[in-house]
Amino acid sequence: MHQKLMTPMQTQLASQLQSAYLRDLLWLLEAPDLITSHFAGKPDLTFLGLGEIELPKWFQDLENRLDDLEAGLKTAGSKRLGVYHEALWELLLNAAPNIQLLGHHLSIRENKRTLGELDFIYRQKSTGEIYHLEVAIKYYLGLPQGPGEPQDLARWIGPAGLDSLAIKVQHSEQRQLPLSDLPLARQQLESVIAASKKQGSTLEPIKKQLALPGVLFYPWHSPLQPPLRASQHHWRGWWLYITDWPDFANQFNGKLQGQLLSKPHWLAAPLHSDLLDQQQLEALLNNHFQQHGWPLQLALFSPQQGWQRVFLVKAGWPQLIPLSPSAHSQAITRE
Repeated sequence: MHQKLMTPMQTQLASQLQSAYLRDLLWLLEAPDLITSHFAGKPDLTFLGLGEIELPKWFQDLENRLDDLEAGLKTAGSKRLGVYHEALWELLLNAAPNIQLLGHHLSIRENKRTLGELDFIYRQKSTGEIYHLEVAIKYYLGLPQGPGEPQDLARWIGPAGLDSLAIKVQHSEQRQLPLSDLPLARQQLESVIAASKKQGSTLEPIKKQLALPGVLFYPWHSPLQPPLRASQHHWRGWWLYITDWPDFANQFNGKLQGQLLSKPHWLAAPLHSDLLDQQQLEALLNNHFQQHGWPLQLALFSPQQGWQRVFLVKAGWPQLIPLSPSAHSQAITRE
């Protein structure tokens, strides 16, 4: 009835990493973008100077200074997923052999007014070219019925109903990435490059990249096509109502294991040794939905189907559906 999904899994290298922070960093390297864009996507291993052969050794070097890395990520990330995700990118760009990080959260100001921030500015060492990279990590649930046509990006919303794929893509492509073309931004970028004291770097034209990894969760109870512009290999999961859990779980013949994922560790799969059996997992789920009711993300494993990601929601979800991007922009303008 339900097709097998391309979903975040635990690779051999990930199973060897005891640190959740390093497993999340590996997840970041492996995760595909959710959508295709007219801007370049997230930098790959070759671009970063991290060939597959060197990757285990690179992670071993990171493990040797794990205490300092984890302390920095704990301080920077807290439990806010977006902040933690950016902290992982900062670690990655500082450690990648082919990258020189020049700036992070570069504010573009006009008089005393902040026009916006550039997530990352870096130089690719092999070419000397300067890149403006915008990053976001998103987990969206698809609505069988909702705003727009079935493949509309507005049909894909965050678990709290406060954000949508349509809003995020429009904001990234039409507001954030064009910021580096503003004359004020160009002046600041020239200063950043000069301060790096690297000869051979060129600002014209600045290269732009949009890194948007994450997971799109398809409704288990109803068919839904991928959104327009979805990347071919985007990672997928299921979302279902808690009332559908018994039917969902029955397909695994009692061999289902899993773990609840807590922010900020929504990225990598947990180690097998940390998984709960089905009875333990269901006790946690029942307790949560009796006392609270907000959506839960699960990492599940079964011998026959491997790893799966699932979002569980209570009856009546969603209680909020975000405005379309045009209406959202108008509302912000009025505020």
